[in-house]
Amino acid sequence: VGTASRDGTSGGWGAVSGERRSTLSGHTDSVVGIACSPDGSRVASASRDGSARIWNIHSAESLVTLVGQTDWVFGAAYSPDGTQIASSGDDGVARLIDLKSWETLHKFVGHTDHVRGVAFSSDGSRLATGSYDHTARIWDAATGTTLHTLIGHDAAIEGVAFSYCLLYTSDAADERSSVDLGGRRTIKKKKHTKTHGGEIYRENEKE
Repeated sequence: VGTASRDGTSGGWGAVSGERRSTLSGHTDSVVGIACSPDGSRVASASRDGSARIWNIHSAESLVTLVGQTDWVFGAAYSPDGTQIASSGDDGVARLIDLKSWETLHKFVGHTDHVRGVAFSSDGSRLATGSYDHTARIWDAATGTTLHTLIGHDAAIEGVAFSYCLLYTSDAADERSSVDLGGRRTIKKKKHTKTHGGEIYRENEKE
């Protein structure tokens, strides 16, 4: 398990033992995003110091520092095959970086405010981003072009995640939405009550 902390470090933990196995130190500000490589050997951290770092999770060695973003870096995501990493930041841009050459393959430009969430589809062909401009976007990961702009939230979008057939987004206004990537429907779930076990959402479909 990887953790990101405002103390400027990331941690590596044993999911079975619960013991701390490594401390990743090197950022000069809060670490606000973390992602593990598919093979479990590396961790990417995203920080308010304007950089992302790639670490060897076993030795806690910083392998490379990525400084392409021009403001705070808030998200990081590995491609499913582990050959690329995407980052998102307060400069309103997401970037796709090749992990062999360390070159920036694409800059995903289109949002008009901070980009917080970033995620790959399971086949690696699409990238999703969530922004403080109240929209999420689905991009072609191979070309960097926008495929869909998802409009429907009334507040900043903090995170995005793909399932097998749905893209889930969450915002800061206690609302959750999912987008059917096949039928292109938006299914909005608004909180209407609380229970001892948590919050209940009802579904309203929009074509």
